[in-house]
Amino acid sequence: MAFPDSRIQVCADALAKLKPEYDGHVDDFPHYWLTVTVGDCELTTKVSAGINWPEEDKASIDAFMSVWRPLSRDVEKLLAIPGRYKKRK
Repeated sequence: MAFPDSRIQVCADALAKLKPEYDGHVDDFPHYWLTVTVGDCELTTKVSAGINWPEEDKASIDAFMSVWRPLSRDVEKLLAIPGRYKKRK
């Protein structure tokens, strides 16, 4: 899936401000990873979802999800998974 440079830059800017990993300490919740490579620099953040995040992490989790959710929606639209969006032609 092609992404415009501006969208990749938005993701890179968000990840550059985040720690490499956040752990919500709930075993059966989803895990999210996002990696952006810009030139020689690779930015990766992993979020193991949870509840009751420490106050100092809440804004970071929101920032991560603000780029993760739109990407996830766009990718899901391209997948032919029953019950998710219209099937790709």
